[in-house]
Amino acid sequence: MASGVQKGYLALADISGYTRFMAETELDHSQGIMAAFFNTLIRHLTPRMQLAEVEGDALFLYAPIQQMSRGETLMELIESAYVDFRRLQLTMVRNADCPCTACAGIASLDLKFVAHYGEFALQEYAGKSKPVGSSVNLVHRLLKNNVREAKGWHGYALFTNTALERMDVYPLNTFEQTQNYEHFGDVVTYSSNLDERYRELMEQKPLSLTREEADVWKSFRLDAPPSLVWEFLNDPGRRLGWMKGSAWHSIERPGGRTGRGSKNHCSNSDVIEHVLDWRPFDRCTVRFEKKFFRALMVNELKPDGEGTLVEWQLKLDLPIPRPLRVPMAKFVASRVMDWEGRVEALGKSLQSALSEQESRPTATAGASPPAA
Repeated sequence: MASGVQKGYLALADISGYTRFMAETELDHSQGIMAAFFNTLIRHLTPRMQLAEVEGDALFLYAPIQQMSRGETLMELIESAYVDFRRLQLTMVRNADCPCTACAGIASLDLKFVAHYGEFALQEYAGKSKPVGSSVNLVHRLLKNNVREAKGWHGYALFTNTALERMDVYPLNTFEQTQNYEHFGDVVTYSSNLDERYRELMEQKPLSLTREEADVWKSFRLDAPPSLVWEFLNDPGRRLGWMKGSAWHSIERPGGRTGRGSKNHCSNSDVIEHVLDWRPFDRCTVRFEKKFFRALMVNELKPDGEGTLVEWQLKLDLPIPRPLRVPMAKFVASRVMDWEGRVEALGKSLQSALSEQESRPTATAGASPPAA
C-alpha cells in the first residue's frame, strides 16, 4: 500500500572510507566503532528528519516540506552533525589504547552528505515502508561525483540546485559543477567543504553573558528537540505564530545565509535585530536597536532528555548605572516583551508542530539504528 505523493528533502549521510575500513580491520572492533558513529548521527539528524534506512555505509533520511519549512535548518543540521562526528572521532582517537588496526584507522574516516529536493511516495513492502520515486534514485546517484577528485575534500556537503532554491540559501565559496546522470541528464550541484566549516565553528569565540553581566536571566524547558526550538526562536516566519504583535522579516544575510552579521527587522515595532553570535543549535546572541534603545539578548539551548532547556539572558546596552538598569530591563522583559506570555505561546506552537508531524505517515522499514 502506498501513501500519497509528497514533496520534501532527501539526504544521505555517507561515511567515507567505510569499505576499506571494514575490509582491513578487525570486525569485532570496527563494527562497534561504526555503530557509535551511526548512532550519534541518528540522534542528531532525527527527529527533524525521518530515518528511512541504514544502507551499509550511509544513512538515508527524508523530511516532508511541512516538517522542515525553514530550508536553512537542513544545512545547519548537516553542519552540526558533522561537528558531532568530528568531536566523537577526536574523542575515540584520544582514548584509543588498543593496538588493533580498527582503532588505529579511526582517523582515516570522514563524512559526506548529499541532498536533493523533490517528490516521493512512501511505499509499503511486507509491512515495511520507505520513500520511493525518481528523486530517491537521483539522491543516491549523487554519491557518485567528482568533488573529492576536483577539490580534494573528504568531508563535504553536496546540494542540488533544486534543493538550494527551495531552501532559499545561497552560500558563498561553494564548488559548482554540472554532472550528467543516466535517465536524469545534467544535474547542477553546489558543494561546500565541511572540514573548513568545522574549523571555522571551532575557532569562533562564544558571545554570551554571565549571570553577573545579565540584567535578566531566565530558564525554561520546552518539550521539543533543540533543532525545532532553534527554528521557532530564530526564523522570522515561525515567530509570527507565537510573538504576538510582531512582524519579523530578514533584511540582510551576508554570505547568502543566516549567521553573524545578519539582520532582521520587525515592521510593527521598527526594531532592528543584529545577529552577533550564531551557533546552531546551541546559542544565538543578538542586539536589538530602536533609536536610542539598545539591548543584548542571548538564547542558549541545551538538550534535556526529549526536550530542550533554554537559558534566556537580557542586558540593556545603555549608559546608565546597573541599579537603575536592572529594574528597567525587568520591565522591558515582562511588560514590553511579555516574556511569560511568549514562552507559553512558544510551547503551544511547538506542540502543534510536533502533533502535525506525528500525524503524517513515516517510513519504518530498515530504520533500526546499528547495535553498539
